[in-house]
Amino acid sequence: SPQTVEATDADNLTFQINHSYDHGGSGTLSAVQAGNTVTVTGKVINAKNQLVLNLDSGVKVVWKAELSGSVSGLMNLGDSSNGTFELAQGGYISSSEAVTIYNPYVSGCSIIINGGVVENTATDGYAIRADALNANITVNNGSISSSGSGIYVMGATTSVTVNNGAVTAKRDAITVRGANSVVNVNGGTVSSADNLVGSGIYIASAADNVKVNVTGGNVYATGVESNHAICSDGSYSRLELSGGTIKSNGSYGTVYMRGSNSTVIVSGTAKVENTGPGDVISGNSMDVSV
Repeated sequence: SPQTVEATDADNLTFQINHSYDHGGSGTLSAVQAGNTVTVTGKVINAKNQLVLNLDSGVKVVWKAELSGSVSGLMNLGDSSNGTFELAQGGYISSSEAVTIYNPYVSGCSIIINGGVVENTATDGYAIRADALNANITVNNGSISSSGSGIYVMGATTSVTVNNGAVTAKRDAITVRGANSVVNVNGGTVSSADNLVGSGIYIASAADNVKVNVTGGNVYATGVESNHAICSDGSYSRLELSGGTIKSNGSYGTVYMRGSNSTVIVSGTAKVENTGPGDVISGNSMDVSV
């Protein structure tokens, strides 16, 4: 069952992490406050209950602890959150159930991955799932990995930015299901590892008017069948590829735009290639500028 941390301020948040979270596993977490920042260290394994953090506006949690367990939404950024959750170097969060870090529909919490590891070991699970409208996820370093999706966003007008680090999944590394969202890859690696189906970045059919900007880094899929660096089933998708390497070994397009009225612009130092039998860019009713 969820264990809720209902914070009104950083002081209360610190007290409740230290004294109220009944994780149901083994180990201890320790929270220390400095102004509006709460730094969490320690180690808990085999957790059976969610940690639900409701972060007030202006409050930041810097997570340096290790937390693992068999509960979906192990780290739940609660419904009333409006602060910032930061995973720092040394931090580790892992779940063997469907979702590791969960950002609910009405949450306003920003997620920053500055280091450490977020992993999900369930079949077709999600390392980070954001259902929130206007969700904001930034990866500056560290590792996000899953068999399903590394980062899975449902809410409209979501922003996902990868500046460094690695977002990897067996299926789709980044999945976008919310309309009017933006994915920025400025560095690091976004990759899909399944041999038969999967994309580095996948835009679902419900996600219209999604924009993907790649200025650096690597976006790729290693499989040899329906494997794409970027695949879109949404209408009016717009890809602006000005740097980095976008690569696939798949039998179809490295960039595969199956939705209607898409735009693909390749410029600058961007390298888009297919090292298998597939096309570099393919799709339906799209404008391509190279």
